[in-house]
Amino acid sequence: MTYRLFTVAAAIIAMGGAAMPASAVAAEPTKYVNLKGGGVALHGYDAVAYFDRSAAVKGSPAYTASYQGIRYQFADAASKAKFEASPQRYLPVYGGFCAYGVAQG
Repeated sequence: MTYRLFTVAAAIIAMGGAAMPASAVAAEPTKYVNLKGGGVALHGYDAVAYFDRSAAVKGSPAYTASYQGIRYQFADAASKAKFEASPQRYLPVYGGFCAYGVAQG
């Protein structure tokens, strides 16, 4: 069972990388990010809080930052500042889409 899960996970990771070539993401970054939460990444949740607080914390329109044309919301000014200082560190994997869904196209 463990081997099978590892194989499926490896396939998803490999396919996910192939599904979003770096050149395509650079050309059309918003196409490869889940913006179904009202045009804001992560449905408006604070990307930094996932790392710093290990929790899903709803962001506020008062603390909004943009990166590569995509809007992100944060719970407070400190989270926003951390994101702006190092956005690559906090970007959602697979653009915020489900890894299995990305693997399936």
